[in-house]
Amino acid sequence: MEPQLQPKPQPAVEVHGGDIEKSYVTEVRNVDMAEANDGCCVTVLKRKRGRPAKGNRVLKTTAPPTKHKKDEEDVCFICFDGGSLVLCDRRGCPKAYHPSCIKRDEAFFRSKAKWNCGWHICSLCGKGSHYMCYTCTYSLCKGCTKRADFVSVRENKGLCGICKRTIMLVENCAQGDKAV
Repeated sequence: MEPQLQPKPQPAVEVHGGDIEKSYVTEVRNVDMAEANDGCCVTVLKRKRGRPAKGNRVLKTTAPPTKHKKDEEDVCFICFDGGSLVLCDRRGCPKAYHPSCIKRDEAFFRSKAKWNCGWHICSLCGKGSHYMCYTCTYSLCKGCTKRADFVSVRENKGLCGICKRTIMLVENCAQGDKAV
């Protein structure tokens, strides 16, 4: 007797990186196993190929994409105090400032649609910046890097001359305390 294939739809749920995919899997069963158990013939199980039947369509349910919340700072980038802060409108910039620290009044921010902080403007020529200091608002465009005191630490971020000297002073003092 020829083995009979009976499709039995069973829902299977797979999760891939937040996406939930629900599909129907066709299970293949061999009804007559007597021939295989006698040893006279080996039964090979085959799955049906092609599209699933209309009733067994693949249903794909996707979860809404997770929004990556911008990690805004909760202290001013200049004075490191909290309070009433203004956030930079540049995409991906987490910097926050007091209006008084950047010499602007709150009316300026109410009237102007978008405001980019000084981190995105070259400190020497005023063009768009490419290199930014980790610890202050000093930044440089690609053209001004040759005539400026700036050490690149990681990709386009680094330390300006003033911040580098301050950090070296702190490091040297810390090493001097250990020697005593």
